[in-house]
Amino acid sequence: MLEQDPLHPLECPTQPTLMDGLVLHVLHGGNDIHYDRETGSALLPVRVCFRDGTAVRTALQLDPGQVQVLAAQLERALVLRARHVTEDLQP
Repeated sequence: MLEQDPLHPLECPTQPTLMDGLVLHVLHGGNDIHYDRETGSALLPVRVCFRDGTAVRTALQLDPGQVQVLAAQLERALVLRARHVTEDLQP
């Protein structure tokens, strides 16, 4: 398994692969995140939707550093959303 620095994600391949274009998008799985106390990892349920209309349920596994980065990114998204909602309400 490749080690990944959460602040410096692995580069995407520049050459097309067999998997290109198969995944349409990934959605939140609808269930609550699971925290593994022993490893410090978190499992976020997701649904991977494919271009052929099929989907699979799986989990995004996050190590402790990735959990912290994701928390900061989500907090930033909430701040930006609140700012835009406030701007939209102003005359």
